[in-house]
Amino acid sequence: ALKQIPTPYVLAMLDDLFLEKSTKTDYIESLVDYAQNNSIGYIGLVPFFDLDKDYLNALNLGRISVSVDRISHRASLWNKKILSDLLVDGENVVQMEIEGSKRSHVITAPFLSVKEPAMYYHVRSAIIRGKWMYDAVKLCQKEDIKLDLSRRSIDYEWKWRQVFDDFRKTLPVRKLARVPVIGKILSLFFRWLFSLRVNKVFNNLLKK
Repeated sequence: ALKQIPTPYVLAMLDDLFLEKSTKTDYIESLVDYAQNNSIGYIGLVPFFDLDKDYLNALNLGRISVSVDRISHRASLWNKKILSDLLVDGENVVQMEIEGSKRSHVITAPFLSVKEPAMYYHVRSAIIRGKWMYDAVKLCQKEDIKLDLSRRSIDYEWKWRQVFDDFRKTLPVRKLARVPVIGKILSLFFRWLFSLRVNKVFNNLLKK
């Protein structure tokens, strides 16, 4: 497929990353121009990586640290040749992100990322482990996109884990958790919330 694309740079993203609002098209076009004029290897279009502080530019970009897996198939701009050279037959998406990151360490072209999103989609993909994510289904309903849920079920547990994880990270809860006795109680409380019985109750609430 890459061989059939005439441009030296491509915008690539997974097919289950559902856009939630308009992209920053002008910004993305500026990134494409910058990449072509400066021989950039890769630009991530959503903040996702640990960034080094040694990269100066006018587009609010940072250099992705080589100490992390620096390839992600979230929305990104690629030098087409570099992407093609990093691909290996038989690797799935996850394997390519991990092993491809290792192979990329010999590439001298910069691997960069935006610090503010150029595209907007839910932090999780629409499908994980073969099941629809609850937020993706709600987005489709909002946009009047019909889904055949008899072919792929909804994973409600991810949603509840996200809700309670966000609650657990709020400042008041984190302060309470520092008190030894209260922290122990909170730990037991969250374990109880994630028990199978409680999840079934929450799932029925979401279905309504």
